[in-house]
Amino acid sequence: MILKKIFKSLTIRTQSTIWSWSLGFVLLIGALLVFSPARPVIDQLELFWYDIRFHIFLEKEPAKSTVVIVDIDEASLKTEGRWPWPRHKVATLAETIRQAGATVVGFDVVFAESEINLIDRLLAEATWSDAEKNNLSALKPVFDGDSLLAKAFNGETILGFVLHEIGNIQAGVLPKPVLTLTKEAPDSIKAMTDYTGIVPKLLDGALGAGFISQAPDIDGSIRRVPMLLRVGHKVYPSLSLEMVRNYLFEEEIKLSVSKVNDSNYLNGIEMGSYFIPTDEQAQMLVPFLGPPRTFTYVSATDVMRGINSEILEGAIVLIGTSAFGLNDLRKTVMSPNYPGVEVHASLIQGLLDYFEKQKPLRIQPDFAKQLEWLTAVLCIVILGWIFPRISPVSLVTLATLLIIFLISSNALAWKYGFLDLPLIGSLLIIFILSVLNLSIQVISEYRQRKMITRMFAQYVPPEHVAQIVHQGGNITLDGETRMMSVLFSDIRGFTSISEKLSATELKAFLNLIFNETTGAIFEYSGAIDKYVGDMVMAFWGAPLIDAEHADHAVGAALAMLKAIDQMQNSLHQMGYPDVKIGIGINTGLMNVGDMGSRYRLAYTVLGDAVNLASRLESLTKFYGVSCLVGEDTMAQATSWTYRRIDRLRVKGKAEAVNVFEPVGRTIEASEDLLNELQQWEIVWGAYQKADWDQALQTLNQLQVDFPERELYALYVNRIESLKDKTTLEWDGIYTHNSK
Repeated sequence: MILKKIFKSLTIRTQSTIWSWSLGFVLLIGALLVFSPARPVIDQLELFWYDIRFHIFLEKEPAKSTVVIVDIDEASLKTEGRWPWPRHKVATLAETIRQAGATVVGFDVVFAESEINLIDRLLAEATWSDAEKNNLSALKPVFDGDSLLAKAFNGETILGFVLHEIGNIQAGVLPKPVLTLTKEAPDSIKAMTDYTGIVPKLLDGALGAGFISQAPDIDGSIRRVPMLLRVGHKVYPSLSLEMVRNYLFEEEIKLSVSKVNDSNYLNGIEMGSYFIPTDEQAQMLVPFLGPPRTFTYVSATDVMRGINSEILEGAIVLIGTSAFGLNDLRKTVMSPNYPGVEVHASLIQGLLDYFEKQKPLRIQPDFAKQLEWLTAVLCIVILGWIFPRISPVSLVTLATLLIIFLISSNALAWKYGFLDLPLIGSLLIIFILSVLNLSIQVISEYRQRKMITRMFAQYVPPEHVAQIVHQGGNITLDGETRMMSVLFSDIRGFTSISEKLSATELKAFLNLIFNETTGAIFEYSGAIDKYVGDMVMAFWGAPLIDAEHADHAVGAALAMLKAIDQMQNSLHQMGYPDVKIGIGINTGLMNVGDMGSRYRLAYTVLGDAVNLASRLESLTKFYGVSCLVGEDTMAQATSWTYRRIDRLRVKGKAEAVNVFEPVGRTIEASEDLLNELQQWEIVWGAYQKADWDQALQTLNQLQVDFPERELYALYVNRIESLKDKTTLEWDGIYTHNSK
């Protein structure tokens, strides 16, 4: 009953559940994004996406570089000896490079300690006379490696130093800072506490110095490098920035600051007329040109011997190492073993291409974080509202299209806008919301199926329930007209039975009867319409279409009669009287659907065909039979054998109908039964023709053979009464004037 109400309540309840669950999980997702636990995962995935974009859109054939790397490689170590080399060898290298015509020379190595003078070592290792000491001391300038190297620098070389936070290590000296922060300047430039500086004598002989510190991302890979770092309020440039500044003959470096709501934010570095875009920490994304050794490499030992020195003319020269033993191989987006010197070379070349060729530098804009949050909030709010309201297929389609759109727009911003924009947070939100809502819908559908099964199981058989659940939205509960079959059944003499039983006993008695009759109806795929007192109403053909509704209805009726007959002994043992039931079945067009008021609905059937079934049930007692069916039922339920009962006109209907009694399945009919039915058809033919003598002759014999048939006695009495009346208007129709 009230199937449509069940469907509606389930739908509303499911949508409400999905929405409330989604809202709770949306808030949880937002919390994960706000607080730190989820950030490392998102950041790791962002870096992975960064690497994918970098490789996809990397130029296949980069332009020729201005930077040449003089490599302290394995061959150089094998020829010149292990590092560090004596200062005179480094001086030879620096002098050779300078004389070859290099424009700017930078050392990606650190000279933090003075070289011990050979004379000092000799004086310390033996006992010398005063004269010998004086003679040896006079030779100290000849063996002063630091002075020799400082002279080789000739004021044209940029040296490297390291800023770090290893802990209370301050070796050598730092160069003069490029600027000192004021109170108004932003303090977002990363501050370092310690340093490994430069030997003062070497620093005096150099053109300048820059730090070679490179801060890896959380996965240990280098993608961005600070262009400025500070110790206290003193700001120092990177080696690459200092080399570019000297290459361009710029005198000073200044900060480019934006003021927002009385706060200053760093957005880049100014060198004269040149501007370098950076993030708030003065970091640049490294514009890698390609895999390791994309730049021109020259072995240091070859340079010292004048081999390939022509390559250095007019070049910006970086002196570094690719030898495995010197620990300057870094993990980068291009390779897990990328020479650190080539990171500096990439920055130098990227800046020069930006200044001279207007080739954009890729940046992560200041609004990147705000964009990430805005996209995340929009996804949470919009999808959190839409997803619970659409089907799983629509949800997956929408989520897929949105993910494709975000990935495509992000990739286009990378390729054409040179912007590194966040993406993973939004994708994770879409993915989590999609999985969440799909899971909730699966759970809700499972709960809905269980609820439908539990509620419908009271009215329809289990296999019928399974079909209803499977078909779902294909089932309509709205009013419609269908060809169906309906069955009415009640207990004979129920009033006298109920008078002898208490309320509790009566309830138990009815439950026993209804269990058996309902089981028979369910066995033949019927749906219970209602129980009213001792009456059961069932129908076939809705809500699921049943092409064999008439056949099933007749089968259910005979199964009900058999079940009641088999339970008589059990009823006697429990103290209950004999039970007989009457059943009426009719087939025809009926109105089926939810009917009632806004206070209560019932899924039921209405129409003349239904009313006739009810009349037939009430006439079973009159004819002394247990079941009566209409002629349409008999015509459609062809699996069964019938006994013709009457052609009658019931109260309230002008049209006469033929009614029949089903007596069993045709393939199981015995020869004796078929002979009886044949004899009865002879009686019926004579009865219709008003051949009373012929009818009585055969009837009398049937009464002798089947004395228990009340029907035959009824017709004997009827014919005896008709014989004395005129038959001029006899039409073979018997009229019932009562219900």
